[in-house]
Amino acid sequence: MSLGWLTESAILPKKAAPIEGVSTSSMVELKAIVFDREEQLRLGIEPASKRAKISDGVGKSNKGIELRIKQDMDQLAEEAKTNVNAKKKLVEKALKYERFVSEGKLFDREGESCLVDFEKKGWEDNNNNNR
Repeated sequence: MSLGWLTESAILPKKAAPIEGVSTSSMVELKAIVFDREEQLRLGIEPASKRAKISDGVGKSNKGIELRIKQDMDQLAEEAKTNVNAKKKLVEKALKYERFVSEGKLFDREGESCLVDFEKKGWEDNNNNNR
């Protein structure tokens, strides 16, 4: 049974565990920085940023950015070709399937049978459409 805030207030705080590899002087400096930031926020003063502001970015670019852009454009062109070829093949397959269904033809070439039983598939499609 939980008594809410009554039981939680009885818990005594634990002693802070020291951080290994950090001297006490570093911790004092860190606490001073945190205190200063909290005071600045309390007083409504914007803390100064230590990072340099980028003015407009003109004339500055990352090393190798042009090469990366060219590679990306080449990759996009290659993917577009692949998509066109894939779409073309899917259309061919769909036309072939429609031809098989309309003709009732179960063989593609002489003696070579198809892996799909179009007759059964047609019956299943008709049964699913009637439901």
